[in-house]
Amino acid sequence: MTYIPAARRTEVCPSMPVCHMRTAGELTYVLMEQCLAYVHQHGLTFCTLASVLGAIQSLDMEFKRRVVEPYEDSALDRNGSLDYPRGP
Repeated sequence: MTYIPAARRTEVCPSMPVCHMRTAGELTYVLMEQCLAYVHQHGLTFCTLASVLGAIQSLDMEFKRRVVEPYEDSALDRNGSLDYPRGP
């Protein structure tokens, strides 16, 4: 998903500004701006919209796999597991 060659990364966004987001709302704003820029660049078509939605879904899965799950595993190691009630 995010595995593009290093040389291409600087071509994709040579002057990506460092954003100083303080809230989830500000992060959402930055991500939305990037999605809208993509739509503007590629045109408002079903294919473009499907591509944006697919990228967002892939980002969701990749972020969970690479960031959230390792964090949860380390929290589990530090704090131990909860005892869940068993069903009948």
